[in-house]
Amino acid sequence: MEHAAEGRFVGIVCPPAHRQELVDALAANQVEWSGADQGDLATAINVVGPHEAKGLEFDAVVVVEPEDIVAGDERGHRMLFIALTRTTRYLDIVAAGDPLPMTAPVRVPEQRAESLFAPDERGIERLAEQVAATVAGSAPAPAWYDVLNRAAAILDRQAESAPRRGVSGRHRRG
Repeated sequence: MEHAAEGRFVGIVCPPAHRQELVDALAANQVEWSGADQGDLATAINVVGPHEAKGLEFDAVVVVEPEDIVAGDERGHRMLFIALTRTTRYLDIVAAGDPLPMTAPVRVPEQRAESLFAPDERGIERLAEQVAATVAGSAPAPAWYDVLNRAAAILDRQAESAPRRGVSGRHRRG
């Protein structure tokens, strides 16, 4: 309401799970709004879902429950990126949970991957879980195997130029 009072075109990006609660809160506060689901963005305050927000721009964006945006779609991090980048000037995040749910592998500068885990089954499993989380959070499910196959090709090229450490053979999914 504050952004609209300043004459800004406002987009409220809300996951479907919280839409009714948001609509009820706007009605309780007598806020005039439009909804993209109704094909209408004609007022100062506009409610859009993460999928509907793609391609739109607002002076101010309020992202509601980013954790639920990520959890609500297999491409959740991509949907969150879309939500966070719809603004041209102001961004507000409203969250009861994690305001920026980002899962990424731990990156340690100038340290080789083999030093990050014990060379036992559990260490290998932890690293594999990190790789899987990165792929799942960055690409849609139909592309996972293609991404992993391309990653294997990159590893092969790196292995060819690296000194031998007892590891050989093509990386293959069993």
